[in-house]
This record gives sequence, structure tokens and C-alpha cells, in this order.
Amino acid sequence: MLHWLKYPFIRFTPAYIAGILIAVRLHQDLWISVILIGVVALLYIVLLTAGKKQFFSLNPVVGFVALSLICLFSMARTFLFQQNHSEFHFSNYPMERYTGTIDSWPEQTKNFQKVVIEVTETGTPKEWKRAFGRVLLYVPASDTSIRYGTKLIITTPPASVEPPGNPKEFDYRMYLANRNIFHRQFLRREDYLVIGQSEPNRIIALANHIRNFGVTAITEKITNTDHQSIAKALLLGVRGDMSDELMQAYAHAGVIHILAISGLHLGILYGFMLLIFRKYRKTTWFVLLTVVILWSYATIAGLSPSVTRAALMFSIFSIGQYFYRTPNIFNTIAFSAFVLLIINPMQLFNVGFQLSYLAVIGIVWLHPSINSLFASKYKVFEKIWSLTSVGIAAQILTFPLVLHYFHNYPLLFFISNLIVVPAAGIILVGGLAFLISSFVGIGLLSGILATGLGFLIGFMNRSVLFIENIPGSYIKDIHLPQHQVVMLYLFITGILVFLYVKNFKWLFFAVTVWVIFILSIVFDQVSKSSRHWIVVYDVPGVTVIDIIDAFHLASYTIAADAADYEKVPYHTGNFRLATAGMGSVQSFPIKKTQISGAKIFSSGRIVFLIISKSPDRGFVSEQPFGVDYIIISNNAVKDFSYLQKLFTFKKVIFDSSNDYYYLRQAVKELDRSGLKYHNVRENGAFIIDADRNNKVPFF
Repeated sequence: MLHWLKYPFIRFTPAYIAGILIAVRLHQDLWISVILIGVVALLYIVLLTAGKKQFFSLNPVVGFVALSLICLFSMARTFLFQQNHSEFHFSNYPMERYTGTIDSWPEQTKNFQKVVIEVTETGTPKEWKRAFGRVLLYVPASDTSIRYGTKLIITTPPASVEPPGNPKEFDYRMYLANRNIFHRQFLRREDYLVIGQSEPNRIIALANHIRNFGVTAITEKITNTDHQSIAKALLLGVRGDMSDELMQAYAHAGVIHILAISGLHLGILYGFMLLIFRKYRKTTWFVLLTVVILWSYATIAGLSPSVTRAALMFSIFSIGQYFYRTPNIFNTIAFSAFVLLIINPMQLFNVGFQLSYLAVIGIVWLHPSINSLFASKYKVFEKIWSLTSVGIAAQILTFPLVLHYFHNYPLLFFISNLIVVPAAGIILVGGLAFLISSFVGIGLLSGILATGLGFLIGFMNRSVLFIENIPGSYIKDIHLPQHQVVMLYLFITGILVFLYVKNFKWLFFAVTVWVIFILSIVFDQVSKSSRHWIVVYDVPGVTVIDIIDAFHLASYTIAADAADYEKVPYHTGNFRLATAGMGSVQSFPIKKTQISGAKIFSSGRIVFLIISKSPDRGFVSEQPFGVDYIIISNNAVKDFSYLQKLFTFKKVIFDSSNDYYYLRQAVKELDRSGLKYHNVRENGAFIIDADRNNKVPFF
């Protein structure tokens, strides 16, 4: 029987998580939480008093009220964490310019540096006011003055981050909101002025300097660019230089986790320290040294949720061993999550946070049982099986979320982990020795270590690419919606509990959930088979039109720049996968018309006309040609009265290849004339049922 008093955070953390979910869902006012906290706290005190008088047993009631109090505290904390709720947030002031300090390490892209600026003041021509908030800035890549702590005056106001323009598209607005960023801005060199340098946090500044030194050392000593990118990611948590092909190979092989500094890396570091100082692990200086080294490395790596969680857990273990106690692992995991979510409640919605905790729970819970399934008198086979069983245990609890977020799954992860994890351990230890020797200035040793690191990373890369190219090494294009993710976790829970308690009620529960899961898949396939939709997407600078007919997908895509075609999968991929499955995307036939720049296509009962060039005014027609919808691209139509002379139509659709200034003028003209229109840049993708001529709800 579980003695709850010994493991309080196994109860506290779920209650705290429930509060975060309620707060985000309801968007409740702070005062509601404060009043409820007061009422529940008063009730808690009354119940404790009544319990002491032993009128009746109130322990379950008192416990429920206490957990409710934690839940309400979590709701209040979540509300307070979201800076846009504050009256002092810069968005609540008149704003033509603002000042702030860069609070992040610049992230390089092709044309820009991405940085986050902490706003300190907002201004108008008349006055400046103190304010706060965070803005994501895109600064020209050529500006070398931009770094952590740079103070700027920015002469134009930022814009709110827009919601996704297409259904099922990645919600970048929500991603930034979880980091307390609600505005972003693209800057030209003349839009801002550097006015000074003041590092907001000296510890973070020192960590950034060390990371910069490490990046420079790796770049100078390791010549191969792919080897450089892996070394930077594995040792320093810097992943911006990695090619898409290499990143995809590691994902398909099931070892992408080694490129994000997490519990694996800190576990290797902690294990290496135990190996060296085995006799002193219960001494005060070893505990202090362990905590300092773990948190120093975590800070240099950027304090991501996964590395922070691991540093906190290993610190607790080290301190617990010093006091001759072995903390309960599940309570420790819950405690670390509780602390991190108090600091930042929105970490709960971070994919890395979710996967790292599920992986750790799976390893701790399931690894002993899985590992006991195989035994050998040869230690090498025992070690291989132990490492394999760790991967299997982690995958059991993470695979539903992996399918949901990434739509593919590595089937040979157990093979790639046998190769990559030991190699990563050697690279990590050798890489830290390389960085230290480079910092101290021992050139010969750092050169030898750099050569060895390059050889090992090359071997690891070749192994990963080889595994990726094995036929059937991974499955892709999987659509698993949220309700099916929940069903899979209920099924897994039922099976695991049945195996532990041997109660057939849990097996019946698991089978029931599995049947419902299969029925939901069948229902989803049946609903797909009856779809006949036409979609005009919102893809900046590109005309993208899909015809989705059951499980078949045909597309018409035109872009002025070849690089713009690379945007299309990002904006359309999830919706295509959810509605038709990816498969192969074919082009549908479009017919030219007598009017230059106008093409026509039809699907079901609907006729579309695409106008990509200004209509020839020399064309004369006895009567207007009837179509259902006109799609305008590339700022093609300037005179809509002339368009009405050529065609009769229900609605004009402006696709995303039209620029902002053209759309502003075109919309004004259509409003004056009373014509109906849909602007996908402002209103999102246009989706219509080709058989019924009804607009499909945006979902």
C-alpha cells in the first residue's frame, strides 16, 4: 500500500498541473482565483479544527480541499506569469518607439539574427513611460553589435503575432505566448539604434561567453561542417548550424534526443564524476562540486526544460545520498516538475518537457521489469540488453506523443541507440576535455582530442545515415489526433496496471478502450472518404490550391521565387495529412482562357477562375462569363468594375501572393462596390465543399 505522506509531490504535482490547464482553458481573472483561494483556505482551516475534535473522520475531505487549494494557487500563478495580463505591459500604452535590452543569445538564420528584447520604456513624441514585456526581433545578420545585453532604441512599434492562417498548422503564436512573447518585429538597420551594453544577468552572460568560446574552438579545430554541427549540439546545445538532412536522419533513426542536451548528457556527466570520486560521494565537497558542475553545464547549455529537470533531479539524488537517504524516484520526478512549473507554468505545453518526463517515468517504472525478461552469463550481452531495454521502456510511454507531434516513428531505435548512445557518451566526455584544454591553452592536446572527436562523430553520422536508409526503418505520414492520443495512453495504462496487479478488470478496461480506438479510426476513414474539398491556403508569397477528393490530393502551386516552394509543406502538411494522407501530390489540370493571365478549373459543381495577370482591356465579350469564384494572385486586378463586365461570380478570393498594400486598396474598392471577398492573408485559408458549395468551417 502506498503511504501518501511519504510521497507528497505525487499528489501535489497533478493538482498543480490541473490548475494550469484550467487557467489556460478558462482565461479566468486573477481576482476570481484570489477569492476562491481565500474561501478554500478558510474551509481547510475549519476542517482541520473539526478533525482534531474527532467528530468524524475528515482525512479524505481535508486532503481533497488541500489539493483544491494547490489547484487554485496554480491558476493564480499561471495568470500572473502571463505578462500580457498586467496593466504595465507595453501593449497597454500608446507606443511609437521603445527601448529595451536583448535578453537572449542571438540565433543566426540566413538573413536575420533572432533575439528576444526585454522592453523597458515606451515612447511617443511627447513622453516616455516605464513598461515591460518581451518582443521577438529579427535583426539583420550583418550587424555584429547585436549580442546579449545590447541596449536598443527601436523607432517603430512591434506587431502582434498572428494566429496560423491554415487549419492544423503549427501555432507559432501559442508557442511564443508560452514564452511570454506576444509581439514580434522585423527590423531594418535604420529602424533601431544601439545605445549601450548592460548584461541583465551576469551568470547568463558568463555562460554565453563560455558557449561562444566553445563554438569558436569547435569551428577552428573541427573542419568538417557536419561534424562541427553535431559537436556544437551535443556539447553546447547549439543546433542552428545542423543541416535538415542530418537532423532528419537522426530523427528517423530514433536518436534525435542526443542532440538536445537533457538527462542523458547530465547522467553521463554525473556517472563519470561518480566513477572518478567513488570513495568521496558522501562527502560535503563532492556534493557541492556535483551541484556546481551540473548547474554550470545546464546554464551553458541554455537551461532548457529537459536539462533543468535533469540537473534538479541529479542534485536531489546527490544531496539525498549525502544524508544517507535514497529519495523515492517518483516523488523526486514529481518534485522537479512541481518546481519547474512554479517557475514557469507554461513549460507544461513544451513538447520537450512532456517527452522528457514521460521518458524518465517509463525508464524508472518499466525498465526493471523489461530488463528482467532476459538474462545471460555473458556480461556483454547483459549490457546490450540493459541498454536496449532502457530504450524500449522510454518508447512505451512516449510513442503516442511522438506520433502526434512528429507524424513518424523510428522502428529501429533499439539498434541505433546501441551504437549512438555509447558513442555520444565518449564524445561528451572527450568533448568537455577538448573544451577545457582549448580554454587552458594546451594546443597539442586539444588538437589530438579534436581529431578523435571528428572521427567518432563521423562514425556516428555514417551509422545513423545507414540505419535511416534501411528499408522500413521508420514509418511516416501518421495522423494521430488528440483524442486518439488520450485513448492510447488509457490503453497503455490499463495493460500496465493489469500486468502489475493481475486484476482482469484492468484488462477489460484496456480492451474496451482499444475497441473504441479502432472504431474512431474507422469513423475517421469513413469521413475522409466522403470529402471533396477545395482549399486556397495562406502561404506567404505563394499561390497554393488543393483539391482533396477522398484520399486523393491534387495541387496547383505557383511561386515567384524557387525558395518559396520550401514554405509549402510547413503551412499545408498537417492539414493535408489529416484530411487525405500525404501520399503523392499531383498537379490538377488548369485550362487557359481567351483572356491573357486567366486560367480556369472546376471540381464537383464549382468553377474557379485564377487571374494572375491584369486582364487585357482589348478583350470584348457579348455577355459576362459565369464562374463561381475568382482567385486573384500577384496583385493582378486593379479595376474590379471591368472585372464585373467580363465575369459573373459569387466571391473574390485573394490568395497570399498579393502584397499588403495592394490588398488594402483592393478591399476598400470591393467594400464600396458591395462585392463579397475572402482575403486569406487576413481571414485564413478558404475551404469549400466542392459538391455542396458550402464553406467548410475553419478547424
